[in-house]
Amino acid sequence: MRVTEVGYLNTEWKYRAERPRILSGATRRANTSPRGVEIHDARPLDRAGRLDLDVSGFIRAEHRASITDFRETTQVQDEYIPEMSALLRHLTGADQVFAYPFAPIRSENPEFFFGAYSLYMHCDYALSVEAKRIREVLQRHESPLAQDAKGWHFAWYNLWRPIDHEVQSRPITIMDASTLAPEDVVEYRPTDDEIASMPVFNEEQRLYYFPRMQTDEVLVFKQMDTRRDRAQVCPHTSFDDPESPADALPRRSIEIRLMCAFAPTS
Repeated sequence: MRVTEVGYLNTEWKYRAERPRILSGATRRANTSPRGVEIHDARPLDRAGRLDLDVSGFIRAEHRASITDFRETTQVQDEYIPEMSALLRHLTGADQVFAYPFAPIRSENPEFFFGAYSLYMHCDYALSVEAKRIREVLQRHESPLAQDAKGWHFAWYNLWRPIDHEVQSRPITIMDASTLAPEDVVEYRPTDDEIASMPVFNEEQRLYYFPRMQTDEVLVFKQMDTRRDRAQVCPHTSFDDPESPADALPRRSIEIRLMCAFAPTS
C-alpha cells in the first residue's frame, strides 16, 4: 500500500450549475486540490481472480505487442490497435470492436498539456453524451449500426500500457468502480468543445495500482457502459509514488480507447 496525495476536483463544483474548465496547468491548479489517499496493491486481487470488468471495472491482461516503436503512428494504427481490439473482444465477448482516436505517448515533457501524465483523478468521457459518442464512432467506421442499433449495447474501455521499460515512477492508479457513488461524478470541460467527467473526493472510494508494471502488461479499464447494471467508469490518474527510487526512469505509456458493441440477446 502507498500513502500519498492525489489531485481531485474541488468539492464545491459538485454543487455548482456550471462546469469547471481544466484546459491547462493553471486551470488544473485552480480547480483541483491534493487529497491524502491510500493506494492498494492490486496484484493480490489479480492473482486471486477477484478483479472483473463488470464489477471492479478494471483488470490486468498479459500481451506482448508485435511492434516496438509506439511513436510510429502507422504501426500503431495498422498493427497495435487491431491487436488491442482482438484482446478486448476476447476479454469482453463483444460482437464488434471499434477504435476511437488513440492518445499520444505520455511523458514528463509533453508537446502539449494533454500529452503529460495526468495529475488529477478523471474519467475519459461523460455519461451524458454517450449517445453522441456512439453515433460518432459508428459513423466514422461506416458501420450499418449507425443507421439501426436497436437493442445493441455499447461500452468504452481504455487499454493502458507502459512502453520502453517497466514503470518506476508516476504509476497509474485506478478507482474500483464499485466504490464510486454516481452523485460524486461531475462533468467538466477538458477542451472548449468536449465534455468529460471527474469525481470529487469521498472516503469510501478505493484506489489500486499494479506495482512495477511491465511492458507486456496491459491495464484494461471501463470508461462508459450503456448496460446500467454493470460497472460504469473507473476514474484514474498518475501519482507520485513515495517509494520510487531517486534514479527511477521516467514513465512512458500509451493508451488505446475502444468501443465494444454487444448484440441484442434473445
